[in-house]
Amino acid sequence: MEYKSLIEKTFVSRDPSSHKGSFGRAFIAGGSCSYPSAPVIASLGASAVGPGYVALCVGDEISHLVKARCPLGVIYEDDYFSLRKETRRKYDSYLYGNGISTDRNKNELLSLITDLENGQLLVVDATGIDLFRNNDLDKVQAAIEHKGNILFTPHLEEARRLFKLDNRDLAKIVDSAKEFAMKMNSYVLLKSASSILITPKGERIELKSPKAPSLAKAGSGDMLAGILVGLYAILHKEEKVEDIIEFGDMLFHEVMKGYESIFGSGVISSLDFPEALKEYMRLWKKN
Repeated sequence: MEYKSLIEKTFVSRDPSSHKGSFGRAFIAGGSCSYPSAPVIASLGASAVGPGYVALCVGDEISHLVKARCPLGVIYEDDYFSLRKETRRKYDSYLYGNGISTDRNKNELLSLITDLENGQLLVVDATGIDLFRNNDLDKVQAAIEHKGNILFTPHLEEARRLFKLDNRDLAKIVDSAKEFAMKMNSYVLLKSASSILITPKGERIELKSPKAPSLAKAGSGDMLAGILVGLYAILHKEEKVEDIIEFGDMLFHEVMKGYESIFGSGVISSLDFPEALKEYMRLWKKN
């Protein structure tokens, strides 16, 4: 992965004659009364990296809270499953599950997977992973024939639950992730201080992102998921899926590590990513 060239392509060398449609569309569905801020954090991450559109789908019960805190450029869509197929097709990437209620029908996620088209990405994060876990995986494998790309983003405890493991042995988690990725034809990003990406072919990619202790706080997974759908919307026509995932993880950690050098890891968190990215790019362009 050419990390420096992706930085340049994503944030610096944009075509002066481009328009908002040039940089893709990302769709985020999540949130509940218990976790109204999860989709807000994800929208902050997605918007920060610069796709043309970021759309949110949240329940009416939290809509007023979400709209008061989201970036002003975010647009709002009706429930995904009420959208016309033509509307669904216009989005390049989807994020499902951040803060969503555990009472949601598990079949709606399967419908979202089945509807994926060539070139689209679905990121399943947080509660979405738990909803998926409640399905019989053999039946799921037989039922879904998605054409796009799927990325599951569990931290190690979520991975242990997803794979129904009794302990937290990393080797067993990785082996289970490989089996799962090949069975579901999906990517699995095992999030930790040193993350591991598993490809649909069962390949293991050790991500060399720097460790950033400021991210060992609630909300970091939501931010990373937003960053990933935002970057995919921008880059998917030119870059490989695994390179975009690796770039997103690297960017998140690299940016926050730089901000830690200014303020210390204890007083900042993933919520500072948008401002930290601006500072990172200021220094990037200066050097």
